[in-house]
Amino acid sequence: MMEDCIFCQIAKGKLGTKFHFESKNVMAFDDLHPVASIHILIVPKEHISSFMSISDTHLQIFGEMIKVAQELVGKRNLQKDQYRLVFNGGQAQHVGHLHWHLLGGTLEGIPQ
Repeated sequence: MMEDCIFCQIAKGKLGTKFHFESKNVMAFDDLHPVASIHILIVPKEHISSFMSISDTHLQIFGEMIKVAQELVGKRNLQKDQYRLVFNGGQAQHVGHLHWHLLGGTLEGIPQ
């Protein structure tokens, strides 16, 4: 865990975040600056800095992230509508902790 990482602070329970999903390894919660009517972040609790930092030891966590995304798409009934699952990387990644954006419903300013 990194002390100055916002997602690590959330994982430690320091910010009172309301979760859509939480397990030992993964958490999912609303983005504070949504760009869609549904904008949920899917985040590993372990500090993994980026997509390029995923190693063989992280594959179980990565698999759980996939299952969480599938579950949330189903719960939000997005499989019949449009949704996106987005990784940002490099300078497009604003928080240096691996995470996915699950975007669904009305997408603000995002090309269709």
